[in-house]
Amino acid sequence: MPGRMAVAPMRGTAGRMPERALILGTAGHIDHGKSTLIKQLTGTDPDRLAEEKRRGITIELGFARLALPSGRHLGVVDVPGHEKFVKHMVAGAVGVDVALLVVAADDGVMPQTIEHLAILRLLQVPHLVVALTKCDMVDTDALELARMEIEELLDTTEYAGSAVVAVSGVTGQGCDELLAALQTVVDMIDAADGDGAGADTAADMRLPIDRVFTIAGAGTVVTGTLWSGRIGVGDTPELQPAGRKLRVRAVQVHGQGVDTAYAGQRVAVNVVGASVGDIARGDVLCRTGLCKPATLLRIKLELLPDEIGVVKSGGLLHVHHAGREVTGRLYYTASAARLRLFEPLIPVVGDRFILRAPSPARTVGGGSILEVWEAPKRQAAAQPVVAARDDAAQQEARRAADAARDALLSKIVAELERAAPEPRTAADFACEDAKLLAAALGAGVTRGSIVRLAGSLYFAPAALVAAEATVREALAAAPDGLGAAALRDALGLSRKVTIAVLEHFDARGITRRVGEVRVLK
Repeated sequence: MPGRMAVAPMRGTAGRMPERALILGTAGHIDHGKSTLIKQLTGTDPDRLAEEKRRGITIELGFARLALPSGRHLGVVDVPGHEKFVKHMVAGAVGVDVALLVVAADDGVMPQTIEHLAILRLLQVPHLVVALTKCDMVDTDALELARMEIEELLDTTEYAGSAVVAVSGVTGQGCDELLAALQTVVDMIDAADGDGAGADTAADMRLPIDRVFTIAGAGTVVTGTLWSGRIGVGDTPELQPAGRKLRVRAVQVHGQGVDTAYAGQRVAVNVVGASVGDIARGDVLCRTGLCKPATLLRIKLELLPDEIGVVKSGGLLHVHHAGREVTGRLYYTASAARLRLFEPLIPVVGDRFILRAPSPARTVGGGSILEVWEAPKRQAAAQPVVAARDDAAQQEARRAADAARDALLSKIVAELERAAPEPRTAADFACEDAKLLAAALGAGVTRGSIVRLAGSLYFAPAALVAAEATVREALAAAPDGLGAAALRDALGLSRKVTIAVLEHFDARGITRRVGEVRVLK
């Protein structure tokens, strides 16, 4: 957005739509190099705030435009990685076509990597590419381990097989390969679209607002990703939840004035009829009558595996939808779940949302909206009865889920004991239910009945006890230390598995790496 927004649009191709406009959104843990990578790829620093530059972290959403090798452009939304700013991440992830999951090679998978991935899945972001950053800061073994860990994390998700590209946001190493991987995904999207633009019409125009500000000589400007339809100069959309009619004075797409912007594009809209104080993040510009404020929703609920039975009927939750965050209570019913909100959302049937618990702060699930209506006042009196009845049903569901999890865990433990000294990965266990498998593996690690190493390798505890004895014996006979190849031969394992085992022993203080060899600590 330039310092002054021209009232008369520039004529050009920016607002035309020969192909569907696509949005690339980042995701990943704090300090894994998301913003640095976007700056390297686009030449635009998405961290625009003085506080962001002073603290060296992303706080607000950042935006850029990425050119692919074919000349195709993607709008880019860069999100914060800090757990305190997950609500901004959710706002940025909504409407994304391709997610760029950023994982630092020197850290590997971290808590916000896992939570951000869960959010992408709950929002049903259709495509994902992984950037394995800081590859210039680690050796080959560490890079290989990080890649294994990421691939194992994705193996139980719909993103299994996604490209994992090693890059450096500082030196630019691997960026050509990353652009090529993104180009492949975009080509696949375009091929599936056929004629590209599709049937975008003004009838379903909807623009969730993520920024509002004023420009001298132009007035109030709102920005966001156009979810659906198109918006043009002279249109008179409705601002919700205020219900106020506005007039579009000018439109820009990536800083260039256009007559009309289309679904999927990052847009700035100069509006007449409201001041900055009248509009907030999460408000929506839409075609008149398309959507109304709602405080009661019937939903298809999708809880994360670890939250099944933990999230109680009547519990207080934060609900994230289209950049808007409100508080409400979740109630289970015989046919579906319901959300009663303390403040309105502006949803349409079919929209996705995210649910987060207030304490401890975490993502617990999400889902899709089945029905939208204003809550009848009598509903409040009925809620305690509904909550009491459905708590019993939820407890029974929890008991059944726990039994299934424990039965699967017993089979996993038996398989690991048979496989010893070799490990297994999640893909080796015969279970088509990814959520059940994740719950069983997590419970096994927590209880100590299985051990998880880097690269998501799972061992029977006895196998690692035996491996430790072998390593101690080999190193005791070699005071100057042994390299990975010699220890691999002693253990009788593959190089990848040996490296994971040795990193585990380093972390436990059994061994210490000195250059290219290891010694007893």
